[in-house]
Amino acid sequence: MARTAKPKTLSDELRAALLRDKRNLAEIARACGLDKSQLSRFARGERDLLLTTATPLARELGLWLRRS
Repeated sequence: MARTAKPKTLSDELRAALLRDKRNLAEIARACGLDKSQLSRFARGERDLLLTTATPLARELGLWLRRS
């Protein structure tokens, strides 16, 4: 029986986009108006982001948020 992959979460997608981006976290945080330490904790998987924080980050990383 084939196993289905677990759908990626918004946090998974954002973390993957952070890894693909050529800029460092400080540059990304500054560009989207976030605190670098908050973004760093999120990137390490120590915390999640609120939608109000994830939205500008997604835009900065070229991702689209949509309801499914």
